[in-house]
Amino acid sequence: TVDADGTGTANAAGTATITYSVSNGCGTVRATSVLTVSADPAVGTLSGVATVCEAATTTLTATGSSDAGVWSSSNGAVATVGTTGIVSGVAPGTSSILYTVTNGCGSAVDSVEVTVNPLPSAGTISGSSVVCATATTTLSSTVGGGVWSSSNTSVATIGTNGVMTGIAAGNATISYAHSNSCGTAYTTQVVTVNPLPSAGTISGTAVVCATATTSLSSTVGGGVWSSSNASVATVGTNGVVTGVAAGNATISYAYTNSCGTAYATQVVTVNPLPVAGTISGTAVVCATSTTALSNTATGGVWSSSNESVATVGTNGVVTGVAAGNATISYAYTNSCGTAYATQVVTVNPLPVAGTISGTAVVCATSTTALSNTATGGVWSSSNAAVATVGTDGVVTGVAAGNAIISYTHTNSCGTAYATQVVTV
Repeated sequence: TVDADGTGTANAAGTATITYSVSNGCGTVRATSVLTVSADPAVGTLSGVATVCEAATTTLTATGSSDAGVWSSSNGAVATVGTTGIVSGVAPGTSSILYTVTNGCGSAVDSVEVTVNPLPSAGTISGSSVVCATATTTLSSTVGGGVWSSSNTSVATIGTNGVMTGIAAGNATISYAHSNSCGTAYTTQVVTVNPLPSAGTISGTAVVCATATTSLSSTVGGGVWSSSNASVATVGTNGVVTGVAAGNATISYAYTNSCGTAYATQVVTVNPLPVAGTISGTAVVCATSTTALSNTATGGVWSSSNESVATVGTNGVVTGVAAGNATISYAYTNSCGTAYATQVVTVNPLPVAGTISGTAVVCATSTTALSNTATGGVWSSSNAAVATVGTDGVVTGVAAGNAIISYTHTNSCGTAYATQVVTV
């Protein structure tokens, strides 16, 4: 429209012919001008997802705008926008994404509030990464709300609270996953499960004699041997057990690692050495006589070194056989061998009177010489009124009759006689 003073008012976009007319008595003349009315700038409608993750993009569009507009961000540290409306998340927060349309009539602006969500973070795992089998250790993350898991539950398991339990020796990767609308982030920790100590099984002979040795061994190396009673048995670093005295001792094998100490044990019996005791009793006996020997130890066996001189019974009774010496032994035997006690026994001979020889008839006042195969004896007459006998065996007839001439031999075992009737 146009006023009488020529002021035109734009009502809508388009063109209008403005006419100026002058009239007088001679008629009317006109002057015209085509006036173009431009439209106000129009942004139209903005659409698209107004949420984006860090490092991701979302696309906004403008429909129904009067002219091509320009995209811009109110906070480029949070989000940027390209010329085509592609919004890139930079950091968590909010930013107004502006769309500005400009023409000859001015500028129009519309905006969308875009939220940039953070990427997930699983933080950093802390806590001991070494645990013993059957034991526990607690892991934690600098970020809460995540989920724990183990790559190998036969080696280690982990609870929702981060408590890890060692199952068996080996390695497992423990993961901590944290999720949000922008995805899931993981942090991991390799953990080592150390085995419990094992002392293995002891093998070897568990019986040994005093002063002897026996070797024990274990199926596991690197352990330490010890004895519960070194007065009964000792054990070396190589498992060699030495019997000290009769009795029982527990031999232990200790194996230690970072998870503690395990023990294997074996009761070892030390048997005593045989003891033959001491022989007592008279060690001198006459031929054909006996003497009783005894011993402080029981259960032994008696024997003689020379049974042609002396024999010995199971009860220790020694019988003299012939003059001489014999060693009487008492042997005591057990699982650790045989011990001997000995006693030299002297067998004295019985007295021997020998045999008288010589003429057994003599005249009164005359002599006859008798002799004997044995020496050291004593001559005597049963009737000195008939005949006498000298120390040399010479018989002297005294008066007619008979007399018994005796030859007597005496030793520690008694007296023996030889006789001869002599007729005068």
